Amino acid sequence: MNLKSFKPDLAEFSKQHEKLAENTLSRKTDEMFQHWMSDLRKQAKVTINKQITEVAAAEPDSGPGAPADSE
Repeated sequence: MNLKSFKPDLAEFSKQHEKLAENTLSRKTDEMFQHWMSDLRKQAKVTINKQITEVAAAEPDSGPGAPADSE
């Protein structure tokens, strides 16, 4: 095949280029969403752990080794 006589299909090239751009954008959007979800999970875990620590500090008589309630 003589490369000088090769004529690319510009319509197909344009369509494939657009498809590639859409896939790239979709992948980047998905990566950003996954990163956001990861950060959200970390924040939730920190908040939950902080609340547990605050509750445990407010109730020093609770927990393992604490005296049982006598009635």
